[in-house]
Amino acid sequence: MTTHLFQAELWLPQPPGKVFPFFADARNLESITPPWLHFEILTPAPSRCDQAR
Repeated sequence: MTTHLFQAELWLPQPPGKVFPFFADARNLESITPPWLHFEILTPAPSRCDQAR
């Protein structure tokens, strides 16, 4: 079986506090995932991530 590894890096010229709300909302994954992956969220909203404490 072949193993594939996908790595990506994204630099955002904004402070974490400004961009965290976007990434904390799982529904935004569809808008930043390449179309060829056919990514779709099946879990009903709301689905949020929280900052680690």
